[in-house]
Amino acid sequence: MDAIKKEMLKAFEALLGKYSGIDVRYEFSHEYGCYIVSVDVSNLEKSKLDDFSELLLVQIKDLQNKFGEEAPLFCINEEWFSLSSNAITYAAESVDESVRIGTQSSRSTRLRVIERVYHH
Repeated sequence: MDAIKKEMLKAFEALLGKYSGIDVRYEFSHEYGCYIVSVDVSNLEKSKLDDFSELLLVQIKDLQNKFGEEAPLFCINEEWFSLSSNAITYAAESVDESVRIGTQSSRSTRLRVIERVYHH
């Protein structure tokens, strides 16, 4: 896996680990010569939008500092560009763990790649 994709996926994990109400779609664009990323925030609680935006900007700036003009381009809800049906989607899902401590069950979040067909 190339270095840019590896760092980009780390950024996705940071976002999805903290904000389970988002989906992140990406693909490599030959038109732009880099990865393009769209973050779907339509299911994110409005009260978390400002904090999410701050973390997203930190992640974007970090990628720009590391990779310059080759850094991924980000947008929200495909406002600036559209991704193809080949784009990969990352989402977070809540998972009930089978491990129980006393009478408490554990709930965690895991990341998964999901395939969805988006129609525009």
